[in-house]
Amino acid sequence: MNNTVEIIKSDEKAAKKERSVKKKKRVIAFLYILSFLVSVAPICAYVLVNKDRYVTGISDGVKLCAGGIIALILVGMKTLGKLKISSRATFFALCGLLGYLLEPIICDICVLCMLALLGEVADFIVGIPKKRLKESLSSDIAAEKTAAKIEEVISKYYRGS
Repeated sequence: MNNTVEIIKSDEKAAKKERSVKKKKRVIAFLYILSFLVSVAPICAYVLVNKDRYVTGISDGVKLCAGGIIALILVGMKTLGKLKISSRATFFALCGLLGYLLEPIICDICVLCMLALLGEVADFIVGIPKKRLKESLSSDIAAEKTAAKIEEVISKYYRGS
């Protein structure tokens, strides 16, 4: 009877730990999304406020939209740590394409760079809890695996006799 109670308590603890790990994973995913949004929010707000100055016709709107989508994808990849440009030719081609598509906005490049810096500072602040939570999650997973191995060894040598 006592062993049954221990097994039930053990299963409850395991389920509680699993829910905790899932919750931490959801929070980490939310922090990645927040990191991305915080990084691009100042630039997007500035462009939206000044859109009448940048878009004079339909073709300008299409070019800005395409350039904005490409820029957002690049910022998203940077936020996830997946942006690795292997050659200078690729880098210059990408810069040339973005320069052509975002030509009306290039005039305000100083303001946009300062806003991008503001976004990066905010992203750094958001990244601090994300880093701590990832470290906590990895240590929880490692501790869980170690506990499972120890429990396996104990049950093999002491309960099996």
